[in-house]
Amino acid sequence: FRKFSNELRVLGEIEKGPDIGEHHSIKLDTNSKFTLIKEWKPDHLERLREAREASKRPKMLLVALDNERATFGLVRQYGLEKLGEITSSASGKMYESDREASESEYYQKICDFIQNQMDSRGTSSVIVAGPGFAKKEVHSLLKDEYPEIASETHLGNTSTPGESGLNEIIRRGIVKRVLDEDRMSMETELIEEMIEEVSKNGKATYGREEVQKAAEAGAIDKLLVSDEVLKKKRGEIEPIIERARETGSDVFMISSEHEAGNQLARMGGLGALLRYSLR
Repeated sequence: FRKFSNELRVLGEIEKGPDIGEHHSIKLDTNSKFTLIKEWKPDHLERLREAREASKRPKMLLVALDNERATFGLVRQYGLEKLGEITSSASGKMYESDREASESEYYQKICDFIQNQMDSRGTSSVIVAGPGFAKKEVHSLLKDEYPEIASETHLGNTSTPGESGLNEIIRRGIVKRVLDEDRMSMETELIEEMIEEVSKNGKATYGREEVQKAAEAGAIDKLLVSDEVLKKKRGEIEPIIERARETGSDVFMISSEHEAGNQLARMGGLGALLRYSLR
């Protein structure tokens, strides 16, 4: 898979036709129709299941706003779903105290709408973006009113509010960046927790031999597997993954495209958070 061109290249031997025995590659994309015959490994199927479940969930809540209106959208697998709009009643002709009250009411409505949507739709992150300072006002109010949501809120810049602002959030790659950061953050936290437990001889271990012993003992709570090392040593690692799954362990495939993932790879590609200490 070539991530920069979003292109999947498949190489194989020609079994029928005039060029039997020769090798040929084809390019596949999301619109390609093809039949794939493959010996599926358990970790392959697990990743497909994860992707299928993820496709059913809303990915992220978007807010494009300025100090006059806020437009809300939901990023789904199939595209952008517009949720609604809130407008401010503030006017330059108002007395200053009335205008400030109207602005406060506007930002409060935005925060309440965000909270309601995240609770009812199960989204874990929100992007608030726009051309001015309104996004910072919303974020500040979220910190006061809904601190848990504020910690999952990401700010961005767009040239316009409204529906065009929602599309601009996606076009600028802000959604992809945040989703990648969320996944990387989760993986980094797992590895840091493992290293901390190892440092105090707690409920964690790493390296093939030690993790294999823990798997055989049914002691693994969370198994961390480097995707890079799995590719190179599948024959050694796959039985450990299967044994861990048999004993109810959660298995996490850790990307080698960030520092924590590289650190796991340097530690042998396997780590485990344990149900109890084996020392």
